[in-house]
Amino acid sequence: WPKNDPIGGQVHGMGLSYWIPLHGTGVWSSMPGSMGDIYRVRSSFGPALMFAVAPYEHTPIPPNYPWDWHRKMIKEFRRVQLCFEGDYYPLTGCTPAADQWAAYQLHKDKINSGCVLVFRRHKSPYRMAQFPLYGLEEKCVYEVENADTGKKQRFSGSLLKDKGLPVVLDKPHTSALLFYRKISG
Repeated sequence: WPKNDPIGGQVHGMGLSYWIPLHGTGVWSSMPGSMGDIYRVRSSFGPALMFAVAPYEHTPIPPNYPWDWHRKMIKEFRRVQLCFEGDYYPLTGCTPAADQWAAYQLHKDKINSGCVLVFRRHKSPYRMAQFPLYGLEEKCVYEVENADTGKKQRFSGSLLKDKGLPVVLDKPHTSALLFYRKISG
C-alpha cells in the first residue's frame, strides 16, 4: 500500500487459500498507472476484495476515472467470488518471482464448474502455458469462456485433465480469467 504490488496480491491469495477459506486484500484503482489495469485488480481477487477508487479520505477522484471499467471489474469479481465457495487448486507454485506465471483453479464440484485465473508477470519471457485442471469428469465436455473476449470453446474433460487448458498471453503484466462449466456427459 498504496502502490499495491500485484505479485504481492497474487502470493497473498494463493498462499492463504491453502489454509484460510475466507480472506481478502485490496487495490486502489486511481493510483498512477492503476486506472484500467485489469491485471492489478485481478491480482487482488479473493473471497473478499476492497476495491477503492481513491486511497485516502481527502484524495480527489480523477475527472477521467473509468467508471464503466470499475463496474465491469466489480461484476467480474462477483462472478469469481462465487467460485471461492468450492475447491482451490494451485496450478503453479506460490512464488513471488517476477519471471514466472501464477495460476490457480477454483472448482465447484456440486455443479461441475469453476474458473481459472492466470497471470503472466512483468519479467516472464513465456507467452503460452498449459494447465492441467482438477475435479473434472474425463468423459464429459466442458465449455470454457474467456472473460476478456467472451469467446467460448469446448474441451473434453480428459483433455483438460491430461494435457491441460491452453492459455496464451502475448504481453507481460497481463492476465486471463476463464470460466468453465460442464455441458454434457
